[in-house]
Amino acid sequence: MWTFVAERIYLGSDIAVTKSVNISIHLLNGVLVAWLLLLMFKPLQLPGAGYLAVVLAGIWLASPLWVSSVLYAVQRMALLSTSFMLMALVSYCYCRGFLHRPVQFFARLAVPLVFVLLGVFTKENAIVVIPIMLVLELFWFQCRDHRGAQLPWFKRGVIFSIFIGAVALGLAFVLSLEGIAASYRGRDFTLPERLMTEARVLWDYVLQFVWPEVGRMGIYHDDFIISRSLWEPVTTLPAILAWVGVGAATLVLGLGPWRWGKLVSLVPAWYMLGHAVESTVLPLELYFEHRNYFPAIGLLLAPALLYGKAVRAWPETARPLLVYAGLAAGCLLFLTSSQAQVWSSRPLLAFNHISGHPDSFRANTDMAVIMASLGDYERAAGYSSRARAVNPHRRSGDFNVRNMALACMANAPVPAEDIASIGVREQRPLSSSLGLVVLVRMLEEDRCPSFDRFAFADRLESLYLGEEASARGNRSVYLGLALLENALQRFEYADQYIDVYLELLPGDVRALLMKLHFSAAMRDSAQVEKMITQLQQLDAEGKLTERQRQTLALYLEN
Repeated sequence: MWTFVAERIYLGSDIAVTKSVNISIHLLNGVLVAWLLLLMFKPLQLPGAGYLAVVLAGIWLASPLWVSSVLYAVQRMALLSTSFMLMALVSYCYCRGFLHRPVQFFARLAVPLVFVLLGVFTKENAIVVIPIMLVLELFWFQCRDHRGAQLPWFKRGVIFSIFIGAVALGLAFVLSLEGIAASYRGRDFTLPERLMTEARVLWDYVLQFVWPEVGRMGIYHDDFIISRSLWEPVTTLPAILAWVGVGAATLVLGLGPWRWGKLVSLVPAWYMLGHAVESTVLPLELYFEHRNYFPAIGLLLAPALLYGKAVRAWPETARPLLVYAGLAAGCLLFLTSSQAQVWSSRPLLAFNHISGHPDSFRANTDMAVIMASLGDYERAAGYSSRARAVNPHRRSGDFNVRNMALACMANAPVPAEDIASIGVREQRPLSSSLGLVVLVRMLEEDRCPSFDRFAFADRLESLYLGEEASARGNRSVYLGLALLENALQRFEYADQYIDVYLELLPGDVRALLMKLHFSAAMRDSAQVEKMITQLQQLDAEGKLTERQRQTLALYLEN
């Protein structure tokens, strides 16, 4: 977040600047990947190790899988956390050069630990760099000093740290299992279903990195089929068994006597540990491309090891293999450039998403907005209907309000029967205030003068301001309804809605400022005094932002 603030202060608020900064961070990460690989290749004494590190970093850098991570501004968190994780690993590689002097080694460990903390402050999943650092030492460097001598005391310490970490995580999971399971109530999948689905997702990430299918790439993956059982879909059980096999092979090779087996074991260990936070038990969405940004670096070690084996057996193959790898990076760059072109235009991006994900709720709603903004309400309504069909769990009221907002965008009439149909079949017709807020904003801008806004507001008032009002909607809906009545200057109804909101979220500063505004508009001086006193008390506790203080000051002047 601090980078966005600094960017706005010093570089302005142009989105092109934001994307340029993200691209710069991505390029920096490419340099860090090359640097890390070079340090990792040093003990292997590979011919052309420098060229190999640069070419493999180029392959990672040029992957089209990162277009959404780089050009979607908010994913700067993933980019920056990866920067700090890579810095932690690079600095650790230098630290271990002092293993023959344990005091200096442990003192210098402060540097990678600082980078770990910076990564965690940027994005919490950066914590995975600690176990990755441990398996990097155990499997890749194999606890040897700069002369190649193995240090038993150090190996025991690394294994003990891994064991303690695994036990602690296991205990934490068991103790918090009930809370984790409860947190899935707002999802349309359970914890077991998520775990089964993620087995397929992780293989799909690998496939997209190794053999990109750019038509499916983007930010919308809500159409990824959920694994409801081991046989639904049929790829679920094979995906799980494949990961079990990979895990078993990792342990056998990693703990076995064969040196190159240990090296190979780091590839899946890095990848799986890199996904340990976002692709396991937490109730997050199932699929996002940016989650693979750091874990995929571990996959680069597989071709590096194949190259090492080939050039040791046939030294004359070194240059051709490096050239072929460079050509692969060039091909990836070509695919990436086509994706970047798609991201340069919002309509083009929307068409790309709907083409690759025709069953995505988000892709269809996005396309509906594009069509409505072009004045084609018929097509917009068609995409909206498709969105409802692929997500039938959404309430009909959300669908109705969204279509009204689309009609306003397209300057199309809204039939009176559509307004009257809201809440006919459902006690809680709205599950979200998103469509309502968008519609209110357009009403404030007078973008749909033919829309009977008072009939719409009256219909919602009849549904939401009864004796059991708090049972008819979540608090965000009441906030949206208060905004609607405020736009219509019906402050009495707006005040009632905000009262219900404050019952559900007492002490909310934004809602209290809104109530202050409504009370002032109704000339209720007693209520105004009460709101001012409450807000001043919250201000004394440091709970008001600077903008909220300025808003409060306007009422103190009157």
